[in-house]
Amino acid sequence: MNLRISKNNPIDIAFSFIFSNYKPGCFNTREIQFLSSFLAPQMPSIIHRQIRLSFQLLSTFLPVSWRLSLLKLIREVRKITATKIKEPRDCIINKKVIELDKLGFKRRKYKQFKAVVCLTYDIDRKVCYNYLDKLIDILCKYNLTATLNILTAGEYKIKWAKIENIKNLGFEIGLHGATHDIALGYRNIGYIRLELKNALANIPFKVYGYRAPALCMTPTLLQVITELGFLYDSSLPMTNMYYKSVESCFPYPLNNKVWEFPVTIQDNTFFLDLKLSQKEALKKLISIIEAIKLLGGISIINLHPYIIINKLAFHYKLLTYLKEQKDILICTMKDLYDYIQSVIQNSDNL
Repeated sequence: MNLRISKNNPIDIAFSFIFSNYKPGCFNTREIQFLSSFLAPQMPSIIHRQIRLSFQLLSTFLPVSWRLSLLKLIREVRKITATKIKEPRDCIINKKVIELDKLGFKRRKYKQFKAVVCLTYDIDRKVCYNYLDKLIDILCKYNLTATLNILTAGEYKIKWAKIENIKNLGFEIGLHGATHDIALGYRNIGYIRLELKNALANIPFKVYGYRAPALCMTPTLLQVITELGFLYDSSLPMTNMYYKSVESCFPYPLNNKVWEFPVTIQDNTFFLDLKLSQKEALKKLISIIEAIKLLGGISIINLHPYIIINKLAFHYKLLTYLKEQKDILICTMKDLYDYIQSVIQNSDNL
């Protein structure tokens, strides 16, 4: 499988997965270079890096309440450069999928389903970890699964027996880092390698997926997670108000080992950035999922327990909506990765 991917570019592989009759050569070299420029992680401006690095340095000395206040201030300041969130059908990669649809290319389904939704929960803070038992109980009552991304040396001390029990219930455990270092991707490769090696050494089972704190994925960080054997990343946003987006709701290979599952939307975008009501946020999120279903893509919905404990109506109604969907596959990101590999191994055009 890796040999096949290494001979092609991410665009050809991505579209070969989306369409059963896609063949390399549908896009010329210039189009491939243009589309590929959206998909790869990039290093942001020096100013952006310095803000994150300075915040992380201050966080070492600040109490939690001060740190959260500083984060709130940073959110307010960055709104100056905010842009509108693009609709799924207006994203560059998604528009190319629509173009090929009109040309008669045959869309694959996800098993018998039109689209995929992966619920993910980033366990960033102690309050998130303390809410885990309640969260798992809620998801089990809805008979829904999810991927939980944990920190191994964050504000909370992990009881691994508890995490093992959650895993045995069919939930996936992914790595969110050792600490919630929002500037990790900007540090030197030796520091990043040691940080993630130590994080993995603390986990008594194999983890397959990674999400960078604050979605801070960079070329250097990608190199390290590739070295460490991660199968997929889910850190690059489909669309973002503040910095570069991949503009895709489809999975694609970042390199010949790691696949990217773009983050569709986060709850903090609705509630902390846009300051929507629960009703407004639910309506917007469902409209995004429905739009992606029409495209036949994947919706990676990222939630944070420290937010949803105060937005329970939003959370319950979202789960109710998902439970009612008969044409959407709801699975963990590792399940999605396994499905993609099965398609690759059994497909003539991959």
